[in-house]
Amino acid sequence: GAGIRTVMSAPAQDASPHQGPASQDVFAGVLRRAPPAQQLPFQYFQDRNKRWPFSTSAAGAELLQRLFADARKVVEIIDSTIQQQCAADDAARERVLSAGVELYARKPSIKNADVTWSQEEYRHIGLQREYVKFKSVQRFTE
Repeated sequence: GAGIRTVMSAPAQDASPHQGPASQDVFAGVLRRAPPAQQLPFQYFQDRNKRWPFSTSAAGAELLQRLFADARKVVEIIDSTIQQQCAADDAARERVLSAGVELYARKPSIKNADVTWSQEEYRHIGLQREYVKFKSVQRFTE
């Protein structure tokens, strides 16, 4: 419906003056209309590089939209915590966000400890932000 089209194409509004990753909708591009030849009308992605589309119905797309709305609230809390920890220092904020992206992508502990991330890495607020973005979709759809 119209709600799905709107959320899929419009970025979330952010009251923050910052233009870094936190000012963009964390679920931008995760859900889209499927190409016309597909049996189901929507596709969504669970992976951070959006390489592997999964198909879903309009009802499934609506459920994903509801998940995104709830998960955005969690990301907003995390963003607020990052902002407080960085005391309005944009460079420090960007370092936290970048470190979280890097930790999520690299999974440094998997090589040595046979775990995806160490407890210390899980405590990193930037990793927590990335984790909510991706794992909420992955776990919800499994």
